[in-house]
Amino acid sequence: MRFPAALAAAIALVTTNARADLTDADIRGPVRVGSGWSSMYHARVLSLSFEDELKAKRLSDTLTVHVVFGMDGVRGPSYVNAAGETKHKGFLGVDIGPGFMWRIGPRGPAFVLNGTIGPLWESNSDDLSPHGIGIAARAELFPFYQDLVEAVMCPRGWVATYVLSGLHGWALARQDWLGSNAGQTYAVGLGIELGRNLLLPILGVVMDGACSAKGK
Repeated sequence: MRFPAALAAAIALVTTNARADLTDADIRGPVRVGSGWSSMYHARVLSLSFEDELKAKRLSDTLTVHVVFGMDGVRGPSYVNAAGETKHKGFLGVDIGPGFMWRIGPRGPAFVLNGTIGPLWESNSDDLSPHGIGIAARAELFPFYQDLVEAVMCPRGWVATYVLSGLHGWALARQDWLGSNAGQTYAVGLGIELGRNLLLPILGVVMDGACSAKGK
């Protein structure tokens, strides 16, 4: 009888500690798409990205510092290669850097500013070694933001939690050096939350607050 009791106590302790660790946690995993202009290609481009934003430190009740890492890609104009195939110029960057989030009140909208740097790979090359480097600054506005604990507890229902809280607009400015070419990219677009939504059902089991658990 001692082993089941000890196991139950261990599970209860782990669950309690996990809940305590999550009370001030926040993470975002947005997917973004937008359109802009590239001085490197002298053409309109498509901007695509998937990044994780993990809170590192709370500076005040409304201001936090986070770490950003992920992928940021630019798809440029089309061209025809030597084999007669239609391809697109462009590149993919793997970026990392710091960011800040300012939230207007405990239930207000949130403004995010990120700065990242990382290597670049040309989309029309099979060479696995990096072809350049780029730096980027991105601003994001979340009109209906919820932090991670709010999202897990689901106080406003699943539509607000899984859809509205992750919708945001963004603006991007990049400076890239790609081989012998260099230039800037400016883009704007919309983003949705994907990474966090995959975590919420799991965290809901630990914190007893997921939308599904509350029947919403």
